[in-house]
Amino acid sequence: MITVGQQPTAEDEVVRLCQELIRIDTSNPGDHSGPGERVAAEYVAEKLDEVGVESRIFESHPGR
Repeated sequence: MITVGQQPTAEDEVVRLCQELIRIDTSNPGDHSGPGERVAAEYVAEKLDEVGVESRIFESHPGR
């Protein structure tokens, strides 16, 4: 946990990123009607882009 005025550690940052990723609804009811994994993939791609890592998203179905 970070207190006021304290700089986050690498561990704090990993925990925060994982929490944000877990909060994204990627449920798959089996019929492609769920929210899909695209939002989670875009989140990861954005984080990679922030540190200069190029990424591409491949879908097995639209939104998946």
